[in-house]
Amino acid sequence: MIHLNNLILFSWVAWEAIWFLAARLNHKKTIKAENIVTFFRRMLPPIIAFAVALALTHHFWPGHLTEPLSSPRPLWGSAVGMALLCLGFALTFWARVTLGGNWSGRITLKQDHELITTGPYRFVRHPIYTGLILALLGSAIVEENLLLVFVLIAVTWGFVIKARIEESYMLVNFGTRYEDYRALTGLLLPRLYPPR
Repeated sequence: MIHLNNLILFSWVAWEAIWFLAARLNHKKTIKAENIVTFFRRMLPPIIAFAVALALTHHFWPGHLTEPLSSPRPLWGSAVGMALLCLGFALTFWARVTLGGNWSGRITLKQDHELITTGPYRFVRHPIYTGLILALLGSAIVEENLLLVFVLIAVTWGFVIKARIEESYMLVNFGTRYEDYRALTGLLLPRLYPPR
């Protein structure tokens, strides 16, 4: 029988492999990309906060970083966690296919960059980040340890920073079209209320 922890790990490895292969296909030429200063500006705050959280937990609660928070783990938690993991991965693939050649792992503008408002982009402006956050949340629920909770918080923070910088690129490139699109959609979650 496959242990759930191993299934979680295998799922992330498989996702990484597929994502890596997809990145090699169907891409457009980059005409503008973030510089090293922007990269570190968005990466350092979550990394520092993550390191501080690890150090404090190790100091005040040694040995509990990777232990399950409850024992035995509830079956419903594992079912919900696996469902969120699968849903999150499915959302990332749907968004990636919808983006096509406009996708990049870095903050960039592509040649003939298009404003994509179909597929999951009808509801949220950054569905790949939403999918990864859901997948991490699912993993944290299954694993039930503080380490993954800290990872989830740091990654979510990092995605919010990255999304804001990406949107500044999109505003320069698409102007009022992007402002109108932004008024109708949520950053990471769908809008629950109509725009004013």
